[in-house]
Amino acid sequence: MKHTHHRPTTRALTLSGLAVAALALGACGSADHGSDHGSLPGMGAAPSASATAGTQAGTQTGTDATSAHNDADATFASMMIPHHEQAVTMSEMAAKSASSADVTQLASQIGAAQGPEIETMRGWLTAWDVLPTDDSEMNGMTNSDGSTATGHEGHDMGSDGSMGDMPGMMSADEMTALGRAAGTDFDRMWLEMMVKHHEGAVEMARTETTDGQNADATALAQQIITSQTAEITRMKALLTRVG
Repeated sequence: MKHTHHRPTTRALTLSGLAVAALALGACGSADHGSDHGSLPGMGAAPSASATAGTQAGTQTGTDATSAHNDADATFASMMIPHHEQAVTMSEMAAKSASSADVTQLASQIGAAQGPEIETMRGWLTAWDVLPTDDSEMNGMTNSDGSTATGHEGHDMGSDGSMGDMPGMMSADEMTALGRAAGTDFDRMWLEMMVKHHEGAVEMARTETTDGQNADATALAQQIITSQTAEITRMKALLTRVG
């Protein structure tokens, strides 16, 4: 009986030992497995952080690329804004005084195109932290910190920097004369003045495509060259039909 009692005890102890060993091995396996899972987030986090940094760098680079500009870009935008504004004013005058439907239609087309371009260029100057100067200082721009951004010499500004010396810009006297004209006289005068005005814009735009750095500014300059050259051709054809 004693021997029979001893045998089950030994077997139970053996089984208990095996169970303990199995539990120990399972614990080690769980620890190792947990360690593996613990390392995965760390490994995954590093690339994620790098990707985030790369994205931020890419965003910053894109911002820098958009904002990158030189003096030629600033001069182009600063001078083309008042140049466009005068064209819009002339277009509004044609809407009231032109006798030719063709002139009225063309004037409307010019105003519709150049109005949004003015806003676009104003946005650039704001982004570039460049403020256009007043009429008496059109030979350069003033930055918001008070320093001067030198204008491009290729625009042939007068010694007094007046806008009347800007390529294609009408003088105050010419605008007054246009305002007093009527009928076919207005049509002829408007077409002649707008041809000159467009030719000046094309000249300024060509300077920008050569000397500018900002991709958006040079693209607009090329667009101005293309569209206004076509309009010059159209206006010269209209001049041959004006009585």
